[in-house]
Amino acid sequence: MNTFNQSETAGSLGPTTAEDYRTLLESVAQAFWETDAQGKVVTDSPSGRAYTGQSLQEWLAGGWVAAIHPDDRPDALRQWQQAVVQHVPMTTELRLQGPDGGWRWTNVRAAPILNSDGSVKKWLGINLDISDKKRAEASVQARLEEETAQRQFLQTTLDSVPAIIQVFEAVRDEQNRIIDFTWVLNNRKAIEQNGDVIGKRLLQHHPGVLQTGLFESFVQVTETGLPMEQEQFYDQEQFNAWFHQSLVKMGDGFVMNTQEITARKQAEQEVFRLKDETAQRAEEAIRESEERYRTLLQNLPDYAIYRLDPSGFITEWTEGAQRMKGYTTQEAIGRYASLCYTPEELAAGELEKQLEEATQTGRAERESIRIRKNGEYFWVNEITTAIRDTHGQLTGFTKISRDISKRKRGQQLRRQLEARTRLAVEAAQMATWEWHLPTDKIYWNEQHFHLMGLPVKAGPQKSDTFLSHIHPDDRPWVTRELTQAIDEQNLFDAEFRLVRADAVTRWMNGYGRVTREKAGQPTKMSGVMFDITDRKLAEEKLRKSEERLQRAMSISTVGVIYFDLAGNIHGANEAFQRMSGYSLQALINDPVRWDELTPPEFMDVTLNAREEYRTKGENTPYEKQSIRPDGSRWWGLFAGRRLSEDEYVEFVVDITESKQTQQALKEADQRKDEFLAMLAHELRNPMATLHNGLHILTLTAAEDDITRSTLAMMTRQTDHLVRLVDDLLDVSRISRGKIELRNERVNLVELVSHAAEAIDSLYQERSRRLHLQLPPSPIYLNGDPARLTQVVTNLLSNGVRYTKEQGQVWLTLELRDGASPGGPTFGPEAVLQVRDNGIGLAQDQLTAIFELFVQVDNSLARSQGGLGLGLTLVRRLVEMHDGRVEVQSEGLGKGCTFTVYLPTLRRNY
Repeated sequence: MNTFNQSETAGSLGPTTAEDYRTLLESVAQAFWETDAQGKVVTDSPSGRAYTGQSLQEWLAGGWVAAIHPDDRPDALRQWQQAVVQHVPMTTELRLQGPDGGWRWTNVRAAPILNSDGSVKKWLGINLDISDKKRAEASVQARLEEETAQRQFLQTTLDSVPAIIQVFEAVRDEQNRIIDFTWVLNNRKAIEQNGDVIGKRLLQHHPGVLQTGLFESFVQVTETGLPMEQEQFYDQEQFNAWFHQSLVKMGDGFVMNTQEITARKQAEQEVFRLKDETAQRAEEAIRESEERYRTLLQNLPDYAIYRLDPSGFITEWTEGAQRMKGYTTQEAIGRYASLCYTPEELAAGELEKQLEEATQTGRAERESIRIRKNGEYFWVNEITTAIRDTHGQLTGFTKISRDISKRKRGQQLRRQLEARTRLAVEAAQMATWEWHLPTDKIYWNEQHFHLMGLPVKAGPQKSDTFLSHIHPDDRPWVTRELTQAIDEQNLFDAEFRLVRADAVTRWMNGYGRVTREKAGQPTKMSGVMFDITDRKLAEEKLRKSEERLQRAMSISTVGVIYFDLAGNIHGANEAFQRMSGYSLQALINDPVRWDELTPPEFMDVTLNAREEYRTKGENTPYEKQSIRPDGSRWWGLFAGRRLSEDEYVEFVVDITESKQTQQALKEADQRKDEFLAMLAHELRNPMATLHNGLHILTLTAAEDDITRSTLAMMTRQTDHLVRLVDDLLDVSRISRGKIELRNERVNLVELVSHAAEAIDSLYQERSRRLHLQLPPSPIYLNGDPARLTQVVTNLLSNGVRYTKEQGQVWLTLELRDGASPGGPTFGPEAVLQVRDNGIGLAQDQLTAIFELFVQVDNSLARSQGGLGLGLTLVRRLVEMHDGRVEVQSEGLGKGCTFTVYLPTLRRNY
């Protein structure tokens, strides 16, 4: 900052004028305006009109108020009218009309300019554009809400798993033999069964696994790595039931998937007493279905995920696609997506139909046969999803193919097994029927009546009795299937809904064939029927589970990476590729390691997270920057956990915009501190000139009373302005850390006495009484005498300002043993207390009263002037002396008590 002496200022620049201050304010704000004492605009404001786009006539007619958004106008007018009536400054945030006809968020601030008698001369106001801040706040809030919804969705998905899943780790002796297992993971169902057993020994809670041979199975799976499935009747501890168990090796232990099958076992024992080979194979098909469901939940089957451009040509080809289809990335990229389609589908234009359906509806799903590069045929479930940009324009497609060949073979085998079962079992409790076609007489066994909810009757039934109970939506096609099976003498095999006599709908599987004919005409048809509702429900649950997993994998705002602790990245979703700027090929095939993505200054926090993975299996969420291929950086929030012994997953949220907003706010606060410091320094020179001029006039002015009283009043106001500027400078220095204490050994009793003596004249002048109670012995502490005097003076000045005429202020000082609230006792500390019977504080003002530029908002406080800096200085100066300050008040009109605690020297003498 340039400095000039008084003679240079007077000879070159001249004194600072009101126009200079106006120019300064207009440089800070986007608009500057003024009104008369009643808040009415009477002068033009080019900057105000430029900000709102109003004409001169519109401005003079309504001013800035006429440009307020209709939704904000009632509240803004109320605040403005209240400020005008109470003569207090106003600051508010609202939307103002812009010159382009739109609306922008604005911080409107207005302050009264007072006459010497305290009345309002006029109002000055400024407009600050805060649209960017509002947009940033809205963006952050929306992102937080979206993240919360995603977390809730994922948690709900995990809680929906119906099986009991437990993970164990082996306990070995000195000869490396397995002697026990400990629990390391339980899902919600397992916790409901066993309670909190993580880290506890299996044999301590379930010793019966030794007697039943289960422990030997656990050891075998752990040692050999071969998975095992078994059904076991377990009647140890609190159990007495049949269980289906699937054991899979995991690390030095195993994963056990358990489902209680007591009801199914009882049904099998009742229905399949003969336990023939066909029934056993049917049961195996059911277990295979359960295995597919379990595998989907635990490991996810192989998926081929690849991208197409809008014309259907391949643009991305993942490792899963290479494994499933047999084509390398180089062979697939740029080729038309029908390269694995059968000739029949090519001729029918199946790919084009899928792309058209996805374009129109957003999604297309098919189960079809594909051909691998080696010529092998396989079944896939394929989902095609249209990808659009923010403007809704089609940018391509994502295809997710899942190999379902095993499931298809299982379905075919299950149908064959069920067919043989239904033909082989005649006398079991399975619904059987014989239909004499010429007479339309059907003979049912008892189970057939039970399945339909009908009382058992002797004698034949009519076909209408059966057909009338078929669900109305299924009845037409079931009738056609029966007729066709009779006419062509083929198998009848259908799954349909049956409405029982009690109105309950159940799924049935019906199977039959013509078993007798005469002269080439069918005369008898025989078959079976059984309830498949449970299987249908399980298939529906599996389908919904698959849909939920697909939706979870397609979240576009959460990045996912798979890696090992050596630094190798095994996989990443599209969201992480977009955040990092690296393609999947660059991350995996080139390869790029995670430590290459991390700037040196963030290596420590990254290594700490890796150590947490190693020791705890998961890390505490942490923030760091990462480097893109072009050298730019982005901020991410990282959190993850161990998936297996050699693989980990980490979830990433891009928080770059949030970090930029935080930095912008920090820089804005720093610019505010610098501006206050500059303003205070620039005001000191003209104030010094005014003060010296008034002193000369006092020495040379005439002796008449009017002149002397006028000069005295001007001198007091100038001194008041000097104190305000000094306070402003002190606050600026403290905020920027540029104030230093000149500490020395201080007698606080003597210092407080002198400060009270110095301010006593002010108390007498304002008709207040100051009561002083000091200890007889000195209290020594290490501090800056000037700053401690400033603390005492500001507290006593505050007492004068906020008490009415004849008000009283009590100052006490004593030495006490120090103690933090609810904590241990420390050494002795000085306790300075200033109590008044003034206007008091509301409960919500007790904390804010120490903030910068905060004042008690009432007419008595405003009439005393000030910037609201005194108590801010008190708190910061006390804290610099390792002390603290508190305020108590029982409410408005009941006075205040300010208490300062300062550490003293260990020996006071």
